[in-house]
Amino acid sequence: MDDQESIHAIQRAVELGVTFFDTAANYGAGHSERILGRALGGHRSSVVIATKFGYRVLDDQKLVDGLEVHPEAIRRSCEASLRRLGTEYIDLFQFHVGGHPADQVDDVLDTLESLVAEGHIRAYGWSTDDPVRARAFAAGKHCAAIQHQLNIFEDNPEMLTPAGAEPTPREASPPPEAATRAEAGSLSAAAHALGVVTSTVGRRMTALERRLGSLVFQRMSV
Repeated sequence: MDDQESIHAIQRAVELGVTFFDTAANYGAGHSERILGRALGGHRSSVVIATKFGYRVLDDQKLVDGLEVHPEAIRRSCEASLRRLGTEYIDLFQFHVGGHPADQVDDVLDTLESLVAEGHIRAYGWSTDDPVRARAFAAGKHCAAIQHQLNIFEDNPEMLTPAGAEPTPREASPPPEAATRAEAGSLSAAAHALGVVTSTVGRRMTALERRLGSLVFQRMSV
């Protein structure tokens, strides 16, 4: 893949109105973040950058070496992503380990809240298709989004309540924080069902489609 083509595709997307870019530290062992940072360097104030953590990325070896989710690793991952993206802050820092036990998220949440307080990230979320895990993460004050499968083949209705929260009975009084929780966003992963919806399955994709599909664009912000 030619890096300059990828950069051009991203910059063209900005020109066309795309403002939300989603990547991950383990995509290309950090390469995707570096390309995104180069492409968006002159547009930082007008775009939202989301990336993900949870894997040990060895940049010098171009290798992703298993899971790493303890507090020190999360901080290292954040620092590395900031460096690769060439930015002072990450808008949305997402937990990428969808199967992490819901009853073991306290250390993760505490670390993420510290990163928010220090100005390194603005908000965080979890990439998971499990409502129980989504509810556990929604307990975090600055949890802003849950990324999950959502397309015409996987409507995932249980994930479309606010941050995977249990519906509140009409007669019950919602807790004071309910309004804040209801603002958590739903980010659609595989919105095009890996090419089925866009009819790119079974035919040769254009160069632009390959660049856009392989790097970043899962959803435009509104």
